[in-house]
Amino acid sequence: MNKVTKLFYAFINWKYKYIFGVSLFFVIWIFVLSPNNVYTQYRLHKELSELKKMENFYRKEIDSNRQKILLLKTDLDYAEKYGREEYLMKRENEDIYLIIHAAE
Repeated sequence: MNKVTKLFYAFINWKYKYIFGVSLFFVIWIFVLSPNNVYTQYRLHKELSELKKMENFYRKEIDSNRQKILLLKTDLDYAEKYGREEYLMKRENEDIYLIIHAAE
């Protein structure tokens, strides 16, 4: 027998069989069988990071909308410009022509 097999058999002799078996069961339980296994933790961590990105995006959108609302309440020229661009509002005796560019 070579040196490696002797060491292996020495490690798994009758004294260490139970310790090795319980340890192996514990490792398998933690990594595979548990409801909080490694794959589930990875998936939840990935989902959490995506949700944090979405939260940052929506916070920026809320700040942007608050600034627009403040401008619409205080600046009448901006309100008129916004109404003309977004809702195609017009004054009396005024025509609006839409120019639509063909997709390239």
